[in-house]
Amino acid sequence: MRVVSRSMLIRLTAIFLALAVPVLQAASPEADAKRWRTIAATLESQQTAASLSTAALIQISVGKNEAKALTLIDAAAVKGPTDPSIAWLALSICTQMQGCDPAARASRLRDLDEGNAVVHYAALVRASGSKDEAAEDRALAAMAGSGYFDVYWSKLLLTAVDTLVTPRGRKRPPLREIELATSDVVGWLASAAIPPFGAASDTCKGDRLLRDDVKAWCRKFVDVMENGDTFISQAIGRAIGMRVYSATDPQFALLEERKLHARYLTETVASQASGQRTAENASAWLNRFRVHHRESDAFRAWLVELGISPDPPADYASPK
Repeated sequence: MRVVSRSMLIRLTAIFLALAVPVLQAASPEADAKRWRTIAATLESQQTAASLSTAALIQISVGKNEAKALTLIDAAAVKGPTDPSIAWLALSICTQMQGCDPAARASRLRDLDEGNAVVHYAALVRASGSKDEAAEDRALAAMAGSGYFDVYWSKLLLTAVDTLVTPRGRKRPPLREIELATSDVVGWLASAAIPPFGAASDTCKGDRLLRDDVKAWCRKFVDVMENGDTFISQAIGRAIGMRVYSATDPQFALLEERKLHARYLTETVASQASGQRTAENASAWLNRFRVHHRESDAFRAWLVELGISPDPPADYASPK
């Protein structure tokens, strides 16, 4: 079972505050479940890569049906064989399931996006869980040699929301209003597309850091995570960095500065979120992700649009 960390909660809070869209409750859990089953079935019947991947998100996040979700996302991969975001979602769902061998799906993603450290993350999780230190070393070294840690947040977000809100004709309204669809999909992706980072944290702490090779890999991995596309990957990278660099190392000071900038960014975004409860503003928020690949860049762009500096003033101090 996936555990939501405090860092995850902070990140999600920032996103929902930025959106400030209402999440309406169904009349009953049964009615809500029936409505989502109908939506998922409608999407499955469309048989496109986008509709199948969105149906898979619904099945794993709302329906809690991992097997059905895996079947749907594998079908989406057949329809969209060159789309790494679908390949990652298939690998992520498989990794969450008992008895699902991620090797073939990891290989598919590697063929599509070899420079992405997330390709090797399932191997790290498996090695960590089985206490196979040699395999853990191989996975860590591979991730350290990668360029970034992307979960294709922007692509998956836009694909699913666009699929849900696309008009279906004059007498067939969209499956979901854009402000609600955006809120739904953010929540689904938080659990389905963002991996549990316990293995990443554990591989770079404790006695393992007594080894020079592990410490070197972990230091490189910090930069890989900083190049990731989500706030949480960047935050995890900084947390690892605080352990693998001494307080007197110039890199430690750089990590502290990055942490301060990230805190300022999320606080400032949250403070500006009032009045965003409209379809127009939800659409504008999504459009930033059509331009900017990383969450942090999208939020920086929003502040610039508002005439607010995305960087903290000289006298800014993060609360302890």
